Amino acid sequence: MKQKSNSPSNSNDDSRKAILRSSGIYAGSNFVSMFLRIIGGILTSRCVDPSVLGLYNGIGLVGGYVPFLQLGVMNGLNRDLPVSIGKNDPELSNRLTAAAQFWALCIATVLSFGLFGISIYYAITGQMDLAAGWLSHGINVFGIIFATSFLETMFRASSNFPVLAGIRLTRMVASVVFVAFVYWFGWYGLCMRGALIAIVGLGLMWIKRPI
Repeated sequence: MKQKSNSPSNSNDDSRKAILRSSGIYAGSNFVSMFLRIIGGILTSRCVDPSVLGLYNGIGLVGGYVPFLQLGVMNGLNRDLPVSIGKNDPELSNRLTAAAQFWALCIATVLSFGLFGISIYYAITGQMDLAAGWLSHGINVFGIIFATSFLETMFRASSNFPVLAGIRLTRMVASVVFVAFVYWFGWYGLCMRGALIAIVGLGLMWIKRPI
């Protein structure tokens, strides 16, 4: 009876197919996520005045400077972690991840609490709309640093791509669903939506993290 060959060439073919399948799922999910992001943006702009959306996005400009405060730590992790995974060295991978996690957590906490402090100031002075905006972006900044910059870096093996794709897709679906808060509550719903999107992304990244 002829047995199925388990030659290295067959193993390489299987690995190639697995990588292509994972890459296809990842690319397809990114395309759908981008489409949902556009839909969410259009629906949100229909629910509030341009001035309201402009104010929220204006406060959010602070998040654009966040990556510069990482001082290259996440770039180093992004470069060295795949190498350690490829070498099948879990001890090195865990050390790299632990060091980067400590740094990301410190930066995220300091910056977020700084924004929370601004939010408290506006709340004390009776400007509750601005207090809500800064509170929302304080949560967003934590998500940008700890989830997007750090946790997402750990999904570097090809087998992790479908998981990461699913997280991104779920986050974008949630962003469309949360437009309902903007419709119901206007400015405060917009702040709520931004914070909830960050919380969903952070929670899923943490639960599904591979290391």
